[in-house]
Amino acid sequence: MTEDFIEPTKYPVKDLVGNTPLSRDSAVAYDSVKRDALAKIDNEELKFIHFRICMVAGVGFLTSAYHLFSINLVSAIFGHAYFTDNANVVPISIDTELKSSATFGAILGLLLFGWMSDRYGRKKMYGFELVIIIVAAVGSALSANSFAVNMFSEIMFWRILLGMGVGGDYILSAVITSEFATKRRRGMTIPESPRFIMDVKGDIKKGYVEVEDLLRYDSYKSNKQSETHCLVEPPKTTLKDFREYFGRWKNGKILLATSFTWFAIDVGFYGIAFNQGIILNAINLNNASDPYQSLYDVAVGNIVVTALGTVPGYWCSILLIDKLGRKFIQQMGFAVLTVLFLILGISFHMDIPPIIFTIIFTISMFFINFGPNTTTFVVPAEVFPTRYRCTGYGISAASGKLGAIVAQMCILFLKDIGGKNHFISCLFQIFAAFAFAGFLCSYLIPETKDRSLEETSNEV
Repeated sequence: MTEDFIEPTKYPVKDLVGNTPLSRDSAVAYDSVKRDALAKIDNEELKFIHFRICMVAGVGFLTSAYHLFSINLVSAIFGHAYFTDNANVVPISIDTELKSSATFGAILGLLLFGWMSDRYGRKKMYGFELVIIIVAAVGSALSANSFAVNMFSEIMFWRILLGMGVGGDYILSAVITSEFATKRRRGMTIPESPRFIMDVKGDIKKGYVEVEDLLRYDSYKSNKQSETHCLVEPPKTTLKDFREYFGRWKNGKILLATSFTWFAIDVGFYGIAFNQGIILNAINLNNASDPYQSLYDVAVGNIVVTALGTVPGYWCSILLIDKLGRKFIQQMGFAVLTVLFLILGISFHMDIPPIIFTIIFTISMFFINFGPNTTTFVVPAEVFPTRYRCTGYGISAASGKLGAIVAQMCILFLKDIGGKNHFISCLFQIFAAFAFAGFLCSYLIPETKDRSLEETSNEV
């Protein structure tokens, strides 16, 4: 099974009662059933079940984002609470470990849950990763100094575990949404995925019944009476098949492109997002001596940038991604960010009003999200075949989190070269170089707008 797509009529089709092969005509009939079921998902009008799936996935994203990015403000609080003898600043080594631990865990979670979700199913893994997030969040909140281990080491342990759960949530929320959404609205929108049932388990009949019930009743009803009688044997998710599929340039280049573009944007995004307080302090927007006023200034600065830049950027992507297309928005975002990061880097040490710098900084956050920070999240859920959709997504997202760790190390260990915060200007220029590289690499990504998942993943 070395072709990108093998005709379903060539799959072995067996009667599970007698375990005997069925005729070619029967195979053709089951292929038609599969295509009919997937076409119904792709062309269906928006229903409550779509919003329900979107809400479930959205809650997962909300908790994941909160746990990942709240450490920015928490680190500042730790500085005032535990390091008054160090100018109210957490030492670089501890700060780096606090901010990178969850990201490191996310890399492990993305790779592990990506493989497990393709092997055991989306629904089983979705509940499992949520349990991990809940346990790790409680563990982080209850961390304290003891005779055996200090509080910061405990927090790092729990944040690594938390990151593993977040990594699983990244994959499953995106993939489940894409596999259920209509192809006209897939960019904006928990039962088991019918695509997994048919394309990986090979159970055409059960998948068809699941789709019929889902669209008829506008909700998921577990159908215990839909017993499997015939099973199509699709390509197996083996290491050999993985190498053969992605060993072809037309498939491998897509995995390379989704991985590197996610890496490129996360170098800039996480480098900024985890260190907004440091950047605002460096341009004298947060120089209060009173700890409460200092924390207040950091919080207000984050809210302003988020409310005027991050959130509007996301909404523009939601409204326009199915009109302009993923590829256009991604390349446009990378191109604009290249220019804006260069401006931020060159003007950092110039005598310009802080408000001007803040406006440019906020605009850059807008185009991060009305650009590659959204599309790198969407595209990997659409361009890989069902049997490797979660694995390919996990590899791509893990590359992004690797970029986040690289950015964090650069910010914390290089920013004071030549004086306090002196090297931040050069870091912005490095971010610009990565943005330009992401722009070029985006040419390797196919446009997925208005195309079914089977078309975009070379399965038809």
